[in-house]
Amino acid sequence: MKFIKYFMRTRKFQRIWEKLLAVALYGMNMGPINIRTNGEERLIEKLLPRLPNDAVLFDVGANTGEYTLALLRHCGPNVKIFAFEPGARTFEILASSVPSAPHVRLERKGLGDRSGVADLFADVQASALASVYPRRIFTERAQLSERIEVTRIDDYCRNNGLSRIDLLKLDVEGHELFVLRGCGDLLALDCIDVIQFEFGGCNVDSRTFLKDFFDLLAPKYALFRMVADGLVPMGTYRESQEIFGTNNYVATRDVSLLSGMY
Repeated sequence: MKFIKYFMRTRKFQRIWEKLLAVALYGMNMGPINIRTNGEERLIEKLLPRLPNDAVLFDVGANTGEYTLALLRHCGPNVKIFAFEPGARTFEILASSVPSAPHVRLERKGLGDRSGVADLFADVQASALASVYPRRIFTERAQLSERIEVTRIDDYCRNNGLSRIDLLKLDVEGHELFVLRGCGDLLALDCIDVIQFEFGGCNVDSRTFLKDFFDLLAPKYALFRMVADGLVPMGTYRESQEIFGTNNYVATRDVSLLSGMY
């Protein structure tokens, strides 16, 4: 048995393990994001009926509007949707994609842990990979940049008379942790019910780890990893969970909101 265990760890088998690892990561829902097949729209469909009729929904990093449109497909007219996208060309596409409605507000702003201005980097106009970090993948292409306005979520809510957020979705290419730090008292006073955040290769560029999210959110929030048909509880933090393949994670203060999804 000891010989077999040793033999499995030799050079001869490494290509096999690498291929099996790639299959395993795909099975764990790691990889390119498609809202209709990766579990995001399923979460929206199941979660929104359990939220208050006048729920406040934040789509931070709305890009061209795919997630905002999914919210509109499943929410009632009393729900308030706030979609944030700082890139100039991307915001133009967002504004043309999302139908005008009194309960939807589009904001050309970035969010973070401090208010001010920042540089937004991208590989192409209206890129889904645009980030406040000059990402490694941009170095192989012509890199674009533009100055954007950045604010904190708690400041934005205070200025707009919002006392809570029922669903906070974050897809800001590695800056998710800093947006959460900008929530201030909203997090401290339990005023955000459900958080969906992306984690993946962009977190290498921002030097953030899944442990940082655990440290900020647990034990008040239970954390889950998203899969195609629901959610997988993450339990307590383990180093093996640090996988930089793109996926979405969900944190909630009230696990009953996610009943039947895990």
